[in-house]
Amino acid sequence: TLEQMILRSNPITEAFGNAKTLRNENSSRFGKWTNLFFSSTDSIIGSEIQHYLLEKSRVATQTCGERNYHCFYQLAECFDPAKGDKHNYISTSATCRVDDVADYDELLSCLTALKVEKSIQQALFEATTGVLFLGDLEFDEDTTKDAAFIVKKQILLKKCAPLLKCDAVALEESLIARTIGARSVVRTPLSAARARDARDAFAKALYQAIFDFVIYIINESLND
Repeated sequence: TLEQMILRSNPITEAFGNAKTLRNENSSRFGKWTNLFFSSTDSIIGSEIQHYLLEKSRVATQTCGERNYHCFYQLAECFDPAKGDKHNYISTSATCRVDDVADYDELLSCLTALKVEKSIQQALFEATTGVLFLGDLEFDEDTTKDAAFIVKKQILLKKCAPLLKCDAVALEESLIARTIGARSVVRTPLSAARARDARDAFAKALYQAIFDFVIYIINESLND
């Protein structure tokens, strides 16, 4: 029923919008307003979620003792448990009683209950994993150019780019240099620190887009 689908949407928003804080192991890190639509006979005929103020900074940094968003740990635990704690964005040693494997299974069940196509689920998980790998990119001096840096481990770049559906060379260039101009383009290489800032800014903007998409597919499912 529609009422059950509305309830099943909660674990989805919690996976992508909740995280462990010092006071709450499942703290909502965004604002949410839910509209319910009723028929003349007082039956629920639709629902719409409006969201705001997602804590994007948490994607790149967390306070000591806190965690990133649940979905990152769920994907790392289910697909790469041996290396989950080695990803920069989820490397904090915060202990948590959340069962990431069980919660991932529930996430899949809820997405299926809301009739989200498998291809869309796959694209969603790939983009989220891409953010995780994006945080692993570090930068090293390029000895072939003056004052320029390149991604240190190219193998990580080649893992990240396909997940984000972009070209590896273009992704690297967007992180290590700034270009200004239209007809006459000026390219300015970034320092390693600036490149890390660019990486984190991109990751936060990308995760905001992912979260927006999560809310969109939920609303589409609840009003289909």
